[in-house]
Amino acid sequence: MDGMVQLAPRFPVGLQSLLPTRGVFQSPLGELLTCPFCLELWFAGAFVAGFTLASSAARAAALVGTITAGADVLQYGFAGLQVAWKRISEEES
Repeated sequence: MDGMVQLAPRFPVGLQSLLPTRGVFQSPLGELLTCPFCLELWFAGAFVAGFTLASSAARAAALVGTITAGADVLQYGFAGLQVAWKRISEEES
């Protein structure tokens, strides 16, 4: 994104925002495309439009996202159990 946006200094570190620079990504459009808080609204709007216009395709996309999120949760849980098991076995040694 170098050259398209710049970091906004007015926000605290956790709430940093990207400001559009001169060029294609100028004011309203650039702010909407680079805003980290707006991304969820874009996805929500796309899903609402998808459920309205093509419900089976939107349901399939939602199912893929749900399954992926569930797999991620299981993977993080498994990794956490491996770390815990390693700590327990090191303490016993």
